[in-house]
Amino acid sequence: QRCIVAGGGISIIMDVLKGFRKNEEIQEDCIAALGNLSNEYEDASKTIASNSKKMVETVIASMKLYPSAEELQRNGCGALGSLVSHTKDNSYVELGGVRAMVAAMERFPENFLLQGFA
Repeated sequence: QRCIVAGGGISIIMDVLKGFRKNEEIQEDCIAALGNLSNEYEDASKTIASNSKKMVETVIASMKLYPSAEELQRNGCGALGSLVSHTKDNSYVELGGVRAMVAAMERFPENFLLQGFA
């Protein structure tokens, strides 16, 4: 994971998310990768903190684009939950992160992983 972050992997993942908007599977996998990187690798904090607003916006946009994609919604909740720990202000709330998570929770009440991430 250190190599991914050090090599500019977060920017690459963000570019892939934006470039492949019409591919649900790529969106799902990239969002999972962002969540994993922001959750498991403390040294990534500076990189993530400097890009957190853009990352939150991108995750929310994907969640809105694929509201019925349960795995994407689960990964989105996980990523947003991880990203919020790197945000020092209320931009997460202002950008609609809470609304996106609540909408996913309401849409998939039986998905306990999603509920736990949110």
